[in-house]
Amino acid sequence: MIKAIISFPITLIQHLLTVLNRLISAFRAKCNKQISSSYLSINGLLNSVLVAITITLIAFFLQPFEIALYGSSNKNLLIILLGIGALSGMLITEFILPKLFSGYFDKSKWKVIQEISIIVMRLFFTGLVVMIMGNQTGIARFNLPAELLILTGIGSFLGVIYTFLKEYFLHKTNLMKSLEFNEFIKNMPLKGQTQGLYPVMVFTGSNDKISIVPNQLINVQIGKYRSEFNFQNIFGTVKKELDIPKSDVIKEISRHSQFKKTSSDFYVNINALLKVSSDASGFKIKISKLDEEKIVKTSFFKDL
Repeated sequence: MIKAIISFPITLIQHLLTVLNRLISAFRAKCNKQISSSYLSINGLLNSVLVAITITLIAFFLQPFEIALYGSSNKNLLIILLGIGALSGMLITEFILPKLFSGYFDKSKWKVIQEISIIVMRLFFTGLVVMIMGNQTGIARFNLPAELLILTGIGSFLGVIYTFLKEYFLHKTNLMKSLEFNEFIKNMPLKGQTQGLYPVMVFTGSNDKISIVPNQLINVQIGKYRSEFNFQNIFGTVKKELDIPKSDVIKEISRHSQFKKTSSDFYVNINALLKVSSDASGFKIKISKLDEEKIVKTSFFKDL
């Protein structure tokens, strides 16, 4: 009896530690999952404008932080300047920081933990610019750095919840789309076959020339003046680069319906698709005869 009483708290502590370790492991696993983000995109710009408008409306109608006590005739102008300050803070994190630190802001490797970090940056820089501008113009009074830290802390906690939910719903939505597409390509008839006709694709570069039947071509990576072609011949799979204008490649590719655009500079023969995989960051395609999977931007996936 005494032994049981003594061992109970030890057993309880061990159980709690086990639960805690599982929660920490689950948290880490969630943080390491890939996810999409809005920086360096039109959505990032639209989000920045929305935040600026929201802060302007709050300052105009609710007038917190002693804005209501400000009685000068230029009050509305200063409120608009607060909105511009908010826009500036958002643009710093949506465009300037990603350009300066491109190694960190790599969308192909963007994870949940990084998405949380950019939310923290948005809160910090937007709050900092607005608070400094409010104090300097006298329209508002912010207790720096205490209120900035409180804003960033509370916002970061909510950001974690938001990002986890975002990852869950994006993953679920993309998974359903990829499963549907895999069923489609499994039962898809061969594209680009015309009864009795054998068209030939011709790509003429300054250094070489490629003449092949359309369905021999697997994919093309297009550059402004140089493109890489993967195609099949009697010897197997061949990779060849041509010094050829981008417009000439696109003109020839667009004549054949089996070639689909998966990014701004990559075309794939839909007959060569093996499967599509997905996560919260988007879609990846497995192409016949190629080892690596290729990322498909969500905006292009619907056109496959």
